[in-house]
Amino acid sequence: MRDEKRQKRHEEIAAAAYALLDSHGYSGTTMLRVAQRAKASNETLYRWYGDKQGLF
Repeated sequence: MRDEKRQKRHEEIAAAAYALLDSHGYSGTTMLRVAQRAKASNETLYRWYGDKQGLF
């Protein structure tokens, strides 16, 4: 994946994660919800961030 495209995906995932954090709190924000909102695969999130703590 090109660096610019990868950076854009990271930004989209972060935006989705923080929107869910704002509306559902930390415990209500799951990796699956973030993946669905960002239109990314759950596997990608775990590969890139490891876990929810790594995402935030």
